[in-house]
Amino acid sequence: IVQWVKDATGAQGQPMRINSDHVFAGGYSNGGMLSYRLICQASDVFKGAGPACGSYFGNRVPGFTCSPANARPVVHLHGTADFVVPYSSSLSSYVRYATGVAGCPSTTTTIFTNPAYWGMTCFQRAPCSGLSSTQRGSVWCQYTGLGHVWPTNGLLRMWNYWTTGRLSLDTNSSALLGAATPLDPSAGK
Repeated sequence: IVQWVKDATGAQGQPMRINSDHVFAGGYSNGGMLSYRLICQASDVFKGAGPACGSYFGNRVPGFTCSPANARPVVHLHGTADFVVPYSSSLSSYVRYATGVAGCPSTTTTIFTNPAYWGMTCFQRAPCSGLSSTQRGSVWCQYTGLGHVWPTNGLLRMWNYWTTGRLSLDTNSSALLGAATPLDPSAGK
């Protein structure tokens, strides 16, 4: 599947107009797991991963090794009430990737909060010795009480972080993005 996805991006000379500096892997649940695999096995194509409710399995899966030519940053979104891909094991696996592969520190800095949107809190691990100086580190965003669902505007938050270093889309860094399009509180519980 990794080769098929690489071919689909035009990385193998296909006649597509894709800016190779802006190719990121993102996915939900199993797709989130695949996004980790893509940055492990196709880091020449993918500049970062954006998993939501997924997990990184790394070198614990027989026949799979995560030793990319270029470590890539991750913006991981996860609800604390996810019982399909449990929050605690997913957080542990993210830390294994961020510290073990990307060379990020074990300490974090809170870089974004939105208490009105599921108590959203995002933590950054930076600087990371395995990432280039232009990459901003890896981020874990947690949503208190949210289950196995893709958070509203999750993909837009990821994209904005990769391209601007902010998780809010508004030019005012204190804007509450999630409040503009609230998720039904009963979803995913």
